[in-house]
This record gives sequence, structure tokens and C-alpha cells, in this order.
Amino acid sequence: MIVKTINKENSEKENHELTICIGKFDGFHLGHRKIIETAKNIAKKNKTKIGILTFDVPPKEIVKHKSHKILTSHDQLYDHLLNDKIDYFYILEFTDETSQLSPEDFIRIFLLNMGVNNIVCGEDFRFGHNAEGDITLLKKHFNVHVVDYKRIGNLKISSSKIKNCITNANIEKANEMLGRSYSVYGTIIHGNQLGKQIGFPTANILFLYNYSWPGIGVYGGKAHINDETYKCAISIGYNPTINEQKKPRFEVHILNFGDDIYHRNIVIDIDFFVREQKKFNNIGDLKKQLINDCQTINNFCYNYKKIKEEKID
Repeated sequence: MIVKTINKENSEKENHELTICIGKFDGFHLGHRKIIETAKNIAKKNKTKIGILTFDVPPKEIVKHKSHKILTSHDQLYDHLLNDKIDYFYILEFTDETSQLSPEDFIRIFLLNMGVNNIVCGEDFRFGHNAEGDITLLKKHFNVHVVDYKRIGNLKISSSKIKNCITNANIEKANEMLGRSYSVYGTIIHGNQLGKQIGFPTANILFLYNYSWPGIGVYGGKAHINDETYKCAISIGYNPTINEQKKPRFEVHILNFGDDIYHRNIVIDIDFFVREQKKFNNIGDLKKQLINDCQTINNFCYNYKKIKEEKID
């Protein structure tokens, strides 16, 4: 898969025919999967290359000038796409100037230069200045294939609905719409060592991206470190029993794992909600609850062959 970062200045005519999917692809959820599978079938039928076009930053950050939480980074999206036999992964540098382009200029500068002849998109896709461009305009230039929203029952899958589930601690519903576990990438940094002092060392995470955090509570999940996978307990909260914090912290206790992992990269899958945050009367009661939490997580039936079960007591 060829990755290309494109902008108004470096857009050049490409010598191929292309079937392309356009969108933010934040979360890479089941709806996005449906779009990509449709595009793959169209590309195969028409004997074209297949590409993905997304943006280097969420367009809302530029248009509305405010920070925007994400579900999936470009690194993660790249990893998800590796097995999909995508030919081109285009990342459009979205700037104030880009946001001012008319829909016609967007088509001329980018899509026509990219050799696009088939576009696959969701039913409400909009583009160009003030989102004035729509599917009707695209159909004047390209073969456009509109994919209906993917649904679970009567629920229409969308990134915003997934974020809402995550922030309200309904991680299982979010994962159902994602079609996988919600994952975050980060680097392990030094903390205050309080967890280690009571027998439950935690990895403090410096996140590489502005992720949507799950709601306050304890979760079960998996930690991926150096191509190995382990069960873990994830605490998101204020540490109300000891050393209470003003801002929530994201801490990970890897079950029965004692290696020095500071400054290593880590990928954390958040699989299920265990319990709400609670303030305990003393450290002894806290430790008893942590033991129960780890047992709950350890007993959870994972269907992942890569998990190092020999690491779990």
C-alpha cells in the first residue's frame, strides 16, 4: 500500500484509473468496512486501482477552530487497511485554504488529478466550502456508488454514536458497532509508583493522539507490547482512595507481568466494563477489590490465540 500526503501545491496528474473511498474513517467501524468492501468489489469488476482518501486532521478542527477527539489515528487506520489490499492511502492536508475550496475546485484539484472514475461513499457525504458539494455534483463527473448506513437492529452506526457509548462507559456497545475492541496507542511513562507499593503496579500512558476516553470506571482488556499480548485491568478515574487526583488518569495493570516496560510503545484494547469507580475505607479494602477485579478479567473468555496465557495465573 502506497501512502501519499497530498495538498493543493503537490497535486499532480496520476496515470491510473482509481476507485476511491472518501471520508474521515474515524473509528474504522462496521459502516466503514461496508464501504471498503463495496469499493473492492467495484475495483475488481472495473479493473481499477483502489484507494482511500482521508484528512490529516478532523475538518472540524479547522472549520470550527476547536480540538476534536478521535477514535482512530492514521497509524491505526493504516494497520487496519494493510490486509485489505488497498493500493493507495491518500492523506489530504486539510487547512484553512483547503476548507475554502469550492466543491468544483476540490474535484478539479484533487479527484480528477488522482485519476478517480469510481467513488464509493456514505449516503450523506458532503464536501467543499460550507459542505456545498454533494452526491448529485459528484455524479456529473464520476460513477458514484452510495452505500447505505450499516445498522445493528434499528441503530444506525456512526462515529458519533460510538463516541457517545465510549464516554458513557458502554464499551461493549461501542465495540459491537466497531466490529472490534476499541484500541488506543501510547507510550509507557513513569508514574508515582503508588500501585506498585500496594502490589498492583500500573503503567501510566502518554497517549500519542487525542483519543476519546471511556467513562470513569474499571475495564478489562488486552495490552499489546513487543508483539506479545496480555490481559490487563484498566482504571480510568481520580484515584479517590489514595492520592486523589483533580484530573482523571488512565492506568493499566498488566496481569502477572513484572518486566521493565518504561518508554515502550503499548496498544491497549478496551474490551468490557468491570465496575464503577469507588472510594474505599482503607487500602486493605482497595486491595481486596483489585484482586476481585483481576480475577474477573482473568476469567473472561477471550477468543484471541495471541494472548500469552502462560503469563496469567
